[in-house]
Amino acid sequence: MNGNGDLLFYRFDDSGRIPPVVSVLPASIAEFTPTLFGLKQHAGSSLIFLFWYVFTRGKYRIFYGLDTNGETVHYSVVLPKFFKFPFMRGEDLEIGPCWTHEAYRGKQIYPVVIAHILNRFRKEGRSFFMLTHRENRASRRGIEKAGLLLWGSGGKSRWLGIYRVEAYREHF
Repeated sequence: MNGNGDLLFYRFDDSGRIPPVVSVLPASIAEFTPTLFGLKQHAGSSLIFLFWYVFTRGKYRIFYGLDTNGETVHYSVVLPKFFKFPFMRGEDLEIGPCWTHEAYRGKQIYPVVIAHILNRFRKEGRSFFMLTHRENRASRRGIEKAGLLLWGSGGKSRWLGIYRVEAYREHF
């Protein structure tokens, strides 16, 4: 296990309340469904997206926060259960990785998009998970503003990058 407890695991389930989160941006939120030849819409390497496409059988989604000019200022990936998340159940979803353009950070875009995802995919019996590094205070604040609760801590194995929860909420 790498990082021994360096990751915090957040959880939201169907009994939770999604708090209203307000931001002037993004102007719109677009849902992207991948195809083998269209794995994402933003710049950068497609290798991890190809990995997700293969192992989720194309079932991941990307939510893009767009400014008034249609430019991407944020994205959040939504992943279904697969081998990297052994703590999840069949209908559960993991949100992340997420990214916000530097010029737009601190404008509540991150929690607005997370709340949108929770509303979009919420259903009875489904839990949502998000992971972040313990030191990433900005990410932790955004996750908590969207209504997710600290659920555990853990790490990621060096081999295959499997996420393991080592301590659950009752230990906090």
